[in-house]
Amino acid sequence: MLTAAIIGCGDIAGGFDDRSVPPNVLTHAGAYAACIGAVRLAAACDPSEEARRSFLACRPGVQGYEDPAAMLAAVRPDIVSVCSPTPWHERHVALALESGARAVICEKPLATDAATAAAMLRECRRRGVLLCVPYLRRWAPHFTALGRDIAEGRYGGLQAATVAYTKGLRHNASHFVDLLGAWCGDWRGPRVICGEAWGGDDAAADFAVMFGSVRAMFLHLRAECYEVLEMQLFFEEGRVDVLRGGREFRRHALAAHPVLRGGRILASPPVVEEWTQDRNMAHMLRNVLEALAGTRPLAAQPEEAVRALALCDAVIAALKGRSHG
Repeated sequence: MLTAAIIGCGDIAGGFDDRSVPPNVLTHAGAYAACIGAVRLAAACDPSEEARRSFLACRPGVQGYEDPAAMLAAVRPDIVSVCSPTPWHERHVALALESGARAVICEKPLATDAATAAAMLRECRRRGVLLCVPYLRRWAPHFTALGRDIAEGRYGGLQAATVAYTKGLRHNASHFVDLLGAWCGDWRGPRVICGEAWGGDDAAADFAVMFGSVRAMFLHLRAECYEVLEMQLFFEEGRVDVLRGGREFRRHALAAHPVLRGGRILASPPVVEEWTQDRNMAHMLRNVLEALAGTRPLAAQPEEAVRALALCDAVIAALKGRSHG
């Protein structure tokens, strides 16, 4: 059986599951528990004693450490989950590589900028270590099915997309940057309309960008009003609305226009699909285990996460250029 360790004991490491209701699997620790026959979570570390205590209280048998280097030297895990704040990712991935880990699962964004992320990926490749960046919608069955629909032209060609998001580019908007890049192709542009700094190392902005031949518009909203991460996909033969972060899809087919001869409109009401279970973290970990065994490649390659981060960098650079101009 493989062993695993987690660096960072916050919400994405385990806290979300501690406050959720099974059978949801929202965290790295939850994913290891869901795959207990194949991998065992042996240890976790965090410089905060309170964070460690809270994490370990829900996970008997997991060893706690304050220092990641000490933990990795003692445990020598096969898989390391990096759940620390973004500025620490580069250091913690390097420690995982030095410890002999076979796979590293590093939370998004992979680094504070795309150049650093690319260097981290090159070092993982050089050492033959699997690197996974869990943009979890890439493992969600309903998103996977939507990607197939797009590839197979179920609704005709995709004309344009709009995304509404709160909080930062790297931390929130990048989820749908990653999806549109996977579905439609590499980005070019972007054209920035307006924006502002967010969260120290990030920014929030309205911008237009091309993914392959598909036009996309990203709109930032104020999180103090409400949280949102939504997308509208405008096809030649209909529209799909991705709502509540992806927990609800609304599919609009076409209908005859009630007045214009030969015209068509989007049918109403739409077909609504909802998903109450979220086990995407477990799907991701199972895919990592398959990739380690050589039976199936990762559904989302780390190069794609680097490209998504590069778009965020380009938007932030354009914003800085505006402020200095």
